[in-house]
Amino acid sequence: MLISFLYLPTQLLAKTNNYLGLSASLTNSRFSEKDNQKTLNTEQGQFTGLGLDWGYVIPGNWLISGKITQQNTKLNYQGFSQNGLAINSHTQYQQQEFAVAVRYTYLPYFASIGMSHNQHQRDIKSVGEISGLNENYQFNYAMLGLGFQYNLTQHLQLELSVDYAYSIKSNLSVDFFNLYDSNQKPLNKVTRTQLFSQLAYTLSQSHQLLFSHFNIKKPI
Repeated sequence: MLISFLYLPTQLLAKTNNYLGLSASLTNSRFSEKDNQKTLNTEQGQFTGLGLDWGYVIPGNWLISGKITQQNTKLNYQGFSQNGLAINSHTQYQQQEFAVAVRYTYLPYFASIGMSHNQHQRDIKSVGEISGLNENYQFNYAMLGLGFQYNLTQHLQLELSVDYAYSIKSNLSVDFFNLYDSNQKPLNKVTRTQLFSQLAYTLSQSHQLLFSHFNIKKPI
């Protein structure tokens, strides 16, 4: 999954670099579900989202940061019913993330550790007599990141990092809209690797403009 977004933080206290920022995002997504190398269904489309980011600087090169993001989209869905009939429908998809992290910087390098909670609502719409369903995924991750930052010019900074996430507790609940009984089950432990790059342009002492891009490997 490739994601890029424009991010504009406004520092609350310019002298200490504490910040509170807003972000807008556009995500190009393609997801395929397979069983024994056979594709069961595919979903593709674009997410749009908003986010709130904050950071608090602690003396000694430490930073505590957090974020809240919300993404929504309507994905094109192609798959099969339980009796093998081809289905062309769409999925109403919502995704929320709540994350907090602690970061230590020893220029030009930095390391971070954190936790995140992700929730995904996947509403596959009914087609004719074929009933849709509603899936609710919840994931809790422990995260570890390593990276470095480099000043390209006086006002332009490049940051590159690799983040590793491991799911601690995850579950899935399914609603069949009264056709069958709803059920809930735990999900297998999984890992996720994120490659992250960011360009930060300093507009003034209290404003920065950030362009970010990341690629998620082994996504949920």
